[in-house]
Amino acid sequence: MLSDLFSFFAAMGLWWIAMMSGAGGLIVGLVERFRGKQVRHLTFLSISGFLMMVACFMAWKNEHEVRVKLEGNVSAAQAAAEPKLDGKILGIEIGKVNEIPSLIVFVRIRNLGAPSIARDWRAYLPGCGVQLAHMAIVKPITMRVGQNTLTYPIEDAIYEKVAERPLQRGAEATGMLWFRIDGTPKCDLCQSANGAVVSFQDVSNRECNVRTSGHLRCGGEVQHFPGMHIIDLERSNNK
Repeated sequence: MLSDLFSFFAAMGLWWIAMMSGAGGLIVGLVERFRGKQVRHLTFLSISGFLMMVACFMAWKNEHEVRVKLEGNVSAAQAAAEPKLDGKILGIEIGKVNEIPSLIVFVRIRNLGAPSIARDWRAYLPGCGVQLAHMAIVKPITMRVGQNTLTYPIEDAIYEKVAERPLQRGAEATGMLWFRIDGTPKCDLCQSANGAVVSFQDVSNRECNVRTSGHLRCGGEVQHFPGMHIIDLERSNNK
């Protein structure tokens, strides 16, 4: 406390001396020049007091600017140390996996901050009256979509790519999620898919949401995305 007061008064004194020898001397000189006589003691003390208040302000201003700069550096360092995950839903397939009504979501996640994992995945179809239960992909999954049967490997699961190996700054990952559809849909699932939301948490437990980008194709069309691998594709010839 005493050292802080000493530092403040020292800074104020330096500013006051500089002003008294500069602006103060100039003001006194001009007054004496035009009046033709020395300034009164009261006038001199008034000028000195005013310049002392200015010196106090300048000492405070310098400390304030240093503090703002340091706080800005700390904020920048904290921001650089935090994950910044975002992404988008690339596509959605609706069909059956092992005769289970299912929804496969293809997502791309990127990280513009500190390295982070992504976990606790959830999905929502607003207004459809169905619950989407996240299913673990423990073996290649085969999905019947229209006249096509698609098989995806375990490695295509997004959480296999970002749950244990942190996504580095500037990196991105593309993968899929499997959700079981529970309940009777109150809407066209393909149309509702364009309003789908997928949420997850980063390493600091902050929730992130990704949404669709533009109109999604859905149902019966084979969709290919960089980073995804269809290991088997069968087309039915039934008409």
